[in-house]
Amino acid sequence: MVTLDIGGLQKDYLQLKYSGEDKLYVPTDQVGMLQKYLGAEADHPKLSRLGGTEWLRPRLRLGKQ
Repeated sequence: MVTLDIGGLQKDYLQLKYSGEDKLYVPTDQVGMLQKYLGAEADHPKLSRLGGTEWLRPRLRLGKQ
C-alpha cells in the first residue's frame, strides 16, 4: 500500500510490481477487480512487463480473450 498525491488529493493505492521496473497502482476502492493468480507455477509465477504481450500468448492458447 502506498499513498499518492495526485492533483492535490491524497489516496491509498495497492502497488503491483511487474517485470523490470514496471508498477501499476490500483486505487483501494477498485481492489475488488483484482483476481488471484491460479496457475501451474506454485511458488513464483513468471512476471511479465506491463503493456507487453507475453501474458496474451498463454490466454490465447487456452482459448481465453
